[in-house]
Amino acid sequence: MTTINLSSSDLNGIFREPKKWGLRGDQALWLHIKEKVLNSHQIFTSEQLLIFVQGIFDKLDLQRMGDHEDSFYVERFDRGGMSGGLISRSWWNEKGFLLLKERSEQRYKQSPRSPDVNDKPKAKEWLENNEAAATPFLWLIDDLVKRYTGDLHGYVDFAPAQYRFNNKTSGGCTFVTARTSGEVIIEVAVPNSSPEVFNKFQIKSPSERMEFKEFINSEIPYFSSLTKENHVGFDDEVRKSQKFNC
Repeated sequence: MTTINLSSSDLNGIFREPKKWGLRGDQALWLHIKEKVLNSHQIFTSEQLLIFVQGIFDKLDLQRMGDHEDSFYVERFDRGGMSGGLISRSWWNEKGFLLLKERSEQRYKQSPRSPDVNDKPKAKEWLENNEAAATPFLWLIDDLVKRYTGDLHGYVDFAPAQYRFNNKTSGGCTFVTARTSGEVIIEVAVPNSSPEVFNKFQIKSPSERMEFKEFINSEIPYFSSLTKENHVGFDDEVRKSQKFNC
């Protein structure tokens, strides 16, 4: 069973639009499903993602078009054109769902963690080519690694660089992603929450850093407390990178 958790960056990659569609309404449905998945703020394994997507599809009010067993009409996906609003069941069964399955499993294959960035050439290249933006990210990773008490962590081979922390014992996960703007995106799933939901933080100022500090100190058992002294250092790096007037 594929047990990796998929972050929002994973999901955006999985839902890249295909080059060809069955009918015009398929593109609108694809975008609708993508929006539903991202707005759910849930953590998915590849299997759970496909079940969730199939559930959205099954709940559609599909109106059969005459004697055509493959074509169904959904008014809200009608954006004009000869086949506007028409959904091709065969395209979804033979291509759409298969594409989502292949992509989610590919993200799994790409995602084994390694604390050594030299094992992840895409991440390493991005960090080397974006030195200023990488500085707050690397500082925060270094600090979190020192306080990590879990059993699974490391870089995955994405650009911009991403570092992941998981805990097999308590559950939950934390994804830390760099951005070219210099901010750091952190997605955290609280252990033992049901359903697992991501809490998202955009760290680019002292106030946002404090919000993350308070959350992680109170909610995430696999990190020891983050001290005031350590966060002063992070604030300095953020200011240098982003030139905030804080």
